[in-house]
Amino acid sequence: MTTEEEIEWFRNHFLSWAECNLRDYPWPTKALAISTLDPYSILIAEFLLQRTDADTVAPIYKNFLINYPTLEAKRDRSLLK
Repeated sequence: MTTEEEIEWFRNHFLSWAECNLRDYPWPTKALAISTLDPYSILIAEFLLQRTDADTVAPIYKNFLINYPTLEAKRDRSLLK
């Protein structure tokens, strides 16, 4: 079981990494008007960008976050299948 302290530690370290390494694409924030400091959306963008280029990722990213706006939403939908 993950504790709240562990989650907060990971969140802080991940955001520190993102500030130094995050790619500067306009679509992660403009596509859905989200904060650039939202760890979930940063993680999704970075995962998608590992597999393909930014032009291809932009619509996929937007649709993914519409369908799965949070990690919990993704988990819950996955359990239904």
